[in-house]
Amino acid sequence: KIYKLLKEFKFNIDLDEKVENLPVGLQQKIEILKVLYRKAKILILDEPTAVLTPQEKGDLFRIILRLKERGNSIIFITHKLKEALEIADRIVVLRRGKKVGEFENYGLNEQQLANLMVGREVQLKVGISEQRKVSREVIVELRNLSLIKKGKPILKKINLQIHQGEIHGIAGVQGNGQSELIEVICGLTKFQEGELLLKGKVIKFPSPQTMIFNGIAHIPEDRLNMAVISQLSVSENILVSKYYQKKFSKHGIINWKKLKKFVGKLIKKYDIRGAEPDKIFYLLSGGNQQKVVLAREIEREPICLIAGHPSRGLDIGSIEFVHKSLIRLREKGCGILLVSTELDELLQLSDRISVMFNGSIVASLDRENFDKKRIGMLMMGV
Repeated sequence: KIYKLLKEFKFNIDLDEKVENLPVGLQQKIEILKVLYRKAKILILDEPTAVLTPQEKGDLFRIILRLKERGNSIIFITHKLKEALEIADRIVVLRRGKKVGEFENYGLNEQQLANLMVGREVQLKVGISEQRKVSREVIVELRNLSLIKKGKPILKKINLQIHQGEIHGIAGVQGNGQSELIEVICGLTKFQEGELLLKGKVIKFPSPQTMIFNGIAHIPEDRLNMAVISQLSVSENILVSKYYQKKFSKHGIINWKKLKKFVGKLIKKYDIRGAEPDKIFYLLSGGNQQKVVLAREIEREPICLIAGHPSRGLDIGSIEFVHKSLIRLREKGCGILLVSTELDELLQLSDRISVMFNGSIVASLDRENFDKKRIGMLMMGV
């Protein structure tokens, strides 16, 4: 039965291979294979393209259309408007748990869907000027940096520069060393070989404190486990990067009045909805939680921001806010390393894109040489 399904859907899968050794695209095909084997009539695909290359996404869409021809019903959940318009026969728009629209997919466009999702006019493309020149000044540099974990090479002779006033995007299918790259730059993981330099100076023993004090800010990819203490208040989570500053503490005693006044201003400035200085962090929505992290890191006026998947799991309105914040920070001269599996996001925001595959940087492209198809192939190791 399985061989028949493999042949029908043209899946090139070794049935004797362990799933953990397969790329994400093939793992996803196995999930679909399992559903087909059970003769399920309805398939629910929840953000199925989140970690796929453009080529793998094309394969998935061909499979979905084949399933449709067989008589299967498919619920395709996505925040990527282009995908909904490309694949769906009918589109339902949800906002805050309520259905706000249902349409046959005929004559619809991204702007209409985005406005419905957010409940206001949304600026979909927050891009950068094609003509803008990037500074030659290098803020962060990695030279022949290698990382080994449990005897396995994770990063292999990485050479990377982040310039002043640029957004340097890192593209790649998740699990190719991007997370470890972030950890190394932020001092969270010790590397075995190579050098890490800040403004031309070698940092011999990078630690989180060293990097923070030298002006490195960090938006972690997992905000709840790495960026905040969700049971504490908004003020206390802002305090994490401010506790040592004289205006907020004296002899180790926190000046809560000054802190709460400062946090109140941030809440207004960053439009953190539903937030108050004393409100417990986990009671905020995902988008507003991310705004708290952004506010805290940006207000430190960093020389370099390391942003790991900053728009992951956010609605269109919050994504718009994150993108505008990154552009503003870049215009102030901050160097930004933007790690994302969203290739459209990288193409829209980056001055330069480096592609990672299997722990190595396999190519770096300037904005004038961006090619979505080529980057997708590089992400697959081709």
